[in-house]
Amino acid sequence: LRDSSLVARRIAPAQSWLCASPGYLAQRGLPQNPAALAEHDCLVYTYGRHIPEWHLHDQHGHQHRIAVRGRLQVNNGEFLLAAAERDRGIVLMPDFIVADAVRAGRLVRLLPGYTGAPHAIYALYPGSRHVSAKVRAFVDFLIEQFGSEVGSARCAPGTHAIR
Repeated sequence: LRDSSLVARRIAPAQSWLCASPGYLAQRGLPQNPAALAEHDCLVYTYGRHIPEWHLHDQHGHQHRIAVRGRLQVNNGEFLLAAAERDRGIVLMPDFIVADAVRAGRLVRLLPGYTGAPHAIYALYPGSRHVSAKVRAFVDFLIEQFGSEVGSARCAPGTHAIR
């Protein structure tokens, strides 16, 4: 935002989770480690990327780079979510997109000791000295509602997760 007049206020942290449907796992088996993802159909989000490679971080902070392959590469997260729920492959998506599907059992979280690079959800608003009370109240409400771990607020740790 260096070249912007907008103000960014952090709402909540977010993580990306590896997930697949129970049907896909019944057909193809469970990956036992990140390297095994190379042998699976991966559903790849392609926005701005040319080489399908996932960067996973373990609980010790080490990064693992995995070249993934799959028949489906698109730039729409909702489409990837629907494809994953329909047994099409393994997906790496933000917890705030997949948490409801994991909680409902439509997706299973895989390798929960590994996540995508940490990121966050922000509210952006005009940077003036006099932010309206409505904007301030709305942003405060968002922080109050979602200020904890987004995915864990909706899906208790270990719920529908396979280690």
